[in-house]
Amino acid sequence: MMKRLLIALMFVLSLVAVPALADTSSNYVVNQVYVDGMILSSNTIYVERGENQELVVYLTGTGVTTDVNIRAWIGGYEYDNVQVASAMFDIEDGVSYQKKLTLELPTDLEADQEYTLYVEVYDDLDSVTYSGTIMVSKVRHSLEIQDVLVDSNVDAGDYSETRKPW
Repeated sequence: MMKRLLIALMFVLSLVAVPALADTSSNYVVNQVYVDGMILSSNTIYVERGENQELVVYLTGTGVTTDVNIRAWIGGYEYDNVQVASAMFDIEDGVSYQKKLTLELPTDLEADQEYTLYVEVYDDLDSVTYSGTIMVSKVRHSLEIQDVLVDSNVDAGDYSETRKPW
């Protein structure tokens, strides 16, 4: 009985320890992430839907590793995936890196809603994830035509001129 309890305790401890180890890397440290010049995770960052957001990731090599990627995405958008990824690059020990990505925000994001922006730096063994909150607002003075309704008596290719009787 005591042996089973010890095995169960070890299993629970391993589940708790693995997530803590999964968000670190022995080969790189993410120093800071900026969204259009503002620091991610310090405060909620205001963005407008339909715009491109420049993401700048600063990291430093603490070891040597190859095939490193950066991926950024927004959680909670119901219609599609909003994400961007960098090209693969290598990291050298003691070298600082600045990587830029451009995240395109859809025009149909819900306005006045907060979304979580995730930025993940990863290789085949390790990953480090940053996250922060962005507040989406609609663009002022923007007009988008959704649909055009026409009279059902019009056939394709017909020309008709509508005049008002003055």
